[in-house]
Amino acid sequence: MNKELQQNLNDAWTEVWEPPANIPMWQWCEENIYLSRRVGTSHPGPYRTNVTPWVKFWFDCVQDPECNTLAVKKGAQIAFTQTMYCCLMYWMVEDPDPTLVILPNTDLMKSASRLRIQPLIEDNPKISATLTDKADDLQQQEYKTKNTFVRLIGANSPANLASFPHRFLIMDEVDKFKANLGKEGSVIGLASQRTKDFRNRFRAIGSTPTTKAGYIERAYQAGTQHKYFVPCPECGHMFVMEFAGIQFDSQLPPIEAGETAYYKCPKKKCRIENHHKAGMVENGEWRQTATPKRKGHVSCHLPGIYSNSDLCDFSALVEKFMTVKDNKADLQDFINSDLGELWEEAPKVATAKARIWDIRDRNQYPRGTVPTIKKCFLVMVADVQKAHIPWTIWAMRPHDAWMVDHGFASVLEDLDDICPGPFKNADGESLAVQKLMIDTGYRTTEIYDFCLRRYGFTIPIKGEKGRITTSSSPVRPQKIGHWPDGRSMPAGLALVLQHIHPRYFKDELADLLAPPELMEDQTEQEAMADMPVRIHFHDEIDADFVDQVTGEVLMEDKPDKHGVVNTYWKKIRVNDFKDCCEYALALRYMMRIDLLRLENEENEPAGKTDEPPEENNTDVNESRQVTYDDGDDWDEF
Repeated sequence: MNKELQQNLNDAWTEVWEPPANIPMWQWCEENIYLSRRVGTSHPGPYRTNVTPWVKFWFDCVQDPECNTLAVKKGAQIAFTQTMYCCLMYWMVEDPDPTLVILPNTDLMKSASRLRIQPLIEDNPKISATLTDKADDLQQQEYKTKNTFVRLIGANSPANLASFPHRFLIMDEVDKFKANLGKEGSVIGLASQRTKDFRNRFRAIGSTPTTKAGYIERAYQAGTQHKYFVPCPECGHMFVMEFAGIQFDSQLPPIEAGETAYYKCPKKKCRIENHHKAGMVENGEWRQTATPKRKGHVSCHLPGIYSNSDLCDFSALVEKFMTVKDNKADLQDFINSDLGELWEEAPKVATAKARIWDIRDRNQYPRGTVPTIKKCFLVMVADVQKAHIPWTIWAMRPHDAWMVDHGFASVLEDLDDICPGPFKNADGESLAVQKLMIDTGYRTTEIYDFCLRRYGFTIPIKGEKGRITTSSSPVRPQKIGHWPDGRSMPAGLALVLQHIHPRYFKDELADLLAPPELMEDQTEQEAMADMPVRIHFHDEIDADFVDQVTGEVLMEDKPDKHGVVNTYWKKIRVNDFKDCCEYALALRYMMRIDLLRLENEENEPAGKTDEPPEENNTDVNESRQVTYDDGDDWDEF
């Protein structure tokens, strides 16, 4: 082998296998990275960590072979994104392996690639030297180097993850990622799966937080929960800064209130002015506050109050808070983005899961049976979803609503097989469903056709935003003569679509599920007997059913400037069966005349009616034909 070829092989071997520089990663970045004005920095020039001293710990975590995950819950302007891009530069030069960068969407990814990452590569010779001489090395979504590659994707394109393993993974603003994307599943889960081939893998996860259910909060709770402690300039006490520690006069207008702002030391109540903050932060230190639930998982929380931006001064934060505090959306953005804190809403009302089991246990009866021999109306309610159809069957009496059965159907025609039953009453007599109420929110055309072919038996409904219905008229009809695409239905055919009030029956269900108010020396059973309506569940309800029935909580906004408090129901998990219960109450409302007539007939003394007595051998289910109030409003809304 000639000497030139041998030298080329030795050079190639050295280039591939040369170990990373034996200095801290943050120091390497300071020595090799120059931030030009092209990257949009407010501190152009050689990269320096003294501007944001807390980032040295993050670099150390990335470089630590015992750490495989760094999760940072952060406020605005605290340099997480810039730190990760500097790590990317280090990896390209000193520790090349496949790297994946994920941002919330494709447009943001392309902007970050073109305006922030590519200038870092091009403006720094040691980094640009890793590229080959090919013109297409540096594309918006892919960088090719002599030893590896870097890919960038938007979280709205999970298909781009397929078949590409990566050792390094950077995910920024993960709480803005879409939770899942159909069959592909979670982007975060898919991306993490792509790192499993590497034993020395590393994931960096960062985001301004949203709520407790957000991904960054869960990632933070799973890790070490490091917090950045700073010293009081007066007494030296180490503490974590947070917005709640800022003191100000809340009775003044925003600008004047900001001018009164100062920070109060939590130990000796020292007065800390904003000009003290830079020195406090420079002398701060990260401290672990929890035992990680996963090996190698480091998590940190850095609120926006630590930022050296003038927009995060004590006075500026107070001024903005006073400006947005009366607007819920703006206030949430301030708490999440500016402060880096969770948005927590305290539920005004939440039905406890134990309460549903209590309702089942107070009057147990077998599934598929109606626990009475008295006349009742048997009805079905179906809440059609995209891929499944939850349904419930109810026996309605003047003061009782028994859930007789529940389940899931695959197609609408399955409901035809369920409705005939037979369902048995307490005497063993057979009953069949007499009316079917069906939601039209999904698969509307299919449902319209289904209802037309069963006209008189089915009741199509639609939950609406309160434009048509009112609290005094929570169910309103609309005559439908057209298909959803605008085509006219066949001559002589039309449907009556019932619009359901968005809050009325949610509130009614919450009242029926709540424990009754007990008088002195009164048992719950006695209190239940006095209730105008009692709801019951059969003895085979399961944990999934209970989860769904309690799948919404009633939330309360802060009072507006007039002192008015707005409340609203918030979905916290799948709640299909809760919707079924609400629709059953809506159908019960429509049947109120039948139920009242039935009660009056049963309360009439024997021999006082002018009608001939009904024959005893008449089937219970046929003794009453369910009608419902169509109303007289037939306008096309």
